Amino acid sequence: MTNASRIILVGASVRAAAESAKKAGLGVIGVDQFGDVDCRQCCEAFHLLDDLERSLDLTLIEMSRQYPGVPIHVVGGFQTEVTLERLKLGHRPEGDVVNGDWRDPVWLRSLADDVGMRFPKTIRPSSGSFERVLKSEVGHGRWLVKQWHRSGGLGVRWTSSSGADSNNQYVQQWIAGRRYGITYFSVAGEAVLLGGGRSLHTRKGSLPFVYGGSFGPVALPEPIRQRLRCLGDHFVNRTRYQGLFGADIVIDSHGELWLLEINARWTASTELIEWDLSRRGIWGDDESLIGWVHAMQTISADNKASLLDRIKQVGQTLEGQTEQRTMLKKVVFASHSGVFRSGRVTMRLPNPMQIRDLPKEGTHVEKGSPIVSLIVPWSEISSLRRVKETIGAARSIRDSVQQG
Repeated sequence: MTNASRIILVGASVRAAAESAKKAGLGVIGVDQFGDVDCRQCCEAFHLLDDLERSLDLTLIEMSRQYPGVPIHVVGGFQTEVTLERLKLGHRPEGDVVNGDWRDPVWLRSLADDVGMRFPKTIRPSSGSFERVLKSEVGHGRWLVKQWHRSGGLGVRWTSSSGADSNNQYVQQWIAGRRYGITYFSVAGEAVLLGGGRSLHTRKGSLPFVYGGSFGPVALPEPIRQRLRCLGDHFVNRTRYQGLFGADIVIDSHGELWLLEINARWTASTELIEWDLSRRGIWGDDESLIGWVHAMQTISADNKASLLDRIKQVGQTLEGQTEQRTMLKKVVFASHSGVFRSGRVTMRLPNPMQIRDLPKEGTHVEKGSPIVSLIVPWSEISSLRRVKETIGAARSIRDSVQQG
């Protein structure tokens, strides 16, 4: 395989993106922190990041020499997004241009205002004033302390459980409601809304909002979809970003839309959208989201117009179809530390459930760490049975981590 048909995927876990790339016929060079069995099976070559800060730069230098001209796509999911941002700045493919700091709450509030959405009240304390803000300026209601440049809910705590680090934290109003991950694709200055899924969270110690899975795609009312289309268009117009991106939103009990953040990368719920497109036969056997990303980064400017036409065609097809193939993606966390035994998982898994992000046999798993992702096809007719089966399967998966 030539370098023209390869892609380098970098992230905490690149399994889902690697599956997408393989579907498009691309050769995958994977770089992540887990090295799960199914991820390695999708990759032509794989590099494990044992020490993120120390080995990432060296690995990228080595790959740049070994695979000259191969585009790098950042999947995300690093515990510290500083690493992700540094990587994107140092190895951004041509055409993937971003203007403005889309992580800045001031920037996000302005974007939300432009499209008629709301944004949570956010306070960034000045140096030495963090405790004062918590005690006096926050006032009534529930508030969160968030760390800059963290992902997956790993830097979010209630104000009552947080230490004070004013240089790395800000305070934000908590918004009650249902949280969704929305997936877009943009090329040639236009954004196409591909769908959205419910975001599921779990508590991990003092962290109340650790990512625990996704449920989708889900049907959203047309007025909400119209607002989300407007959000995608405005983001692309402001930043000139091209490629795959996502937005985290909350819909409160009054139907108000709140923007939480924008992630200019593959997001946790993206694979649910891709599965839906494939299962409904909306795109061909060799089409995928990472395939689109690679094409956008490697084709000529003239051919980008035809790629945009195809992406818009998919978006229009989605608008015209009401049936969706909903899936549950549930991250199963270890209830105790021990050694992973895969046989105890696969023997007890009911059809048609599937396992993803499968650790290597004998991998040591720490208490509270993810073991695998459980994939469950869903339907309203069998929802109660699916809930019971999912609970049982998760219990068996936790039992696969043997103590001693």
